[in-house]
Amino acid sequence: MSFDTTRTQTGHRKEYEVSTGHAIDEEGLLLVSVPEDGVEKVMASTGVDDSERLVGYAITDKTGIRTRPWMQDFVVPAAAPFEFDLRKSNLIQDFVRVRDLTAGADLTVIYPPAGPPIAGQVLVELNGHCTFNAAEAGHDMRAWFNYELTMQEAVSDMYSPGVRSVNNFAQDYFHSVNVGMGQVFLYTTHYDAEKDWDTAFAAGTVPQLGPNGRVTLGGGGSAIPNGLIIKPPTADDLFLGFRFSSPA
Repeated sequence: MSFDTTRTQTGHRKEYEVSTGHAIDEEGLLLVSVPEDGVEKVMASTGVDDSERLVGYAITDKTGIRTRPWMQDFVVPAAAPFEFDLRKSNLIQDFVRVRDLTAGADLTVIYPPAGPPIAGQVLVELNGHCTFNAAEAGHDMRAWFNYELTMQEAVSDMYSPGVRSVNNFAQDYFHSVNVGMGQVFLYTTHYDAEKDWDTAFAAGTVPQLGPNGRVTLGGGGSAIPNGLIIKPPTADDLFLGFRFSSPA
């Protein structure tokens, strides 16, 4: 699931029409207000500027989940070649963060056709293959990234047998979606994995609306109203917890 139903708390729910030309095909996406045909409709946030206004998050069993965050610890080989293959492939470019735990600093992530990496850089291929400079030989590393699920992962991890509740067919027939709103405590996997959530948690940084319905830090997206990070993701618990208030 894209949000943890055992920890997520929602003030109330309301059905909204989905804006023309848009689709809500993943649960947990952050949804923003769209005025259309004299009524308020919703779409997934884009994070392009600070004009978007948060309505809530999508609640649906139509879980066409395509991406997921991941975290992995590993050690760079002590001798050449200084390469390592992450456990996951199908990485999403610009959503990768690698921290040198030995040096206590983030590496600069570069992608092909750039390279070879100099000291302080890591060359990341979207198949999960990482190439380091000799300066990082033997160092402990931690990688955070978003990746696209394989069909096998999507089926084995996300599929629940049985018939969908009749209450959830509205989004198919009427192009609408159930929205969780009000005072919300949301534990989600829809976040930018390359952001430093530990530091943001400690500093009380206000999260922002990001692209594709994700929550993010920095950038030009709107600040999430009364937003506060309450649990950064860890290797054992990849959910990001944050709270916010949306319209009553």
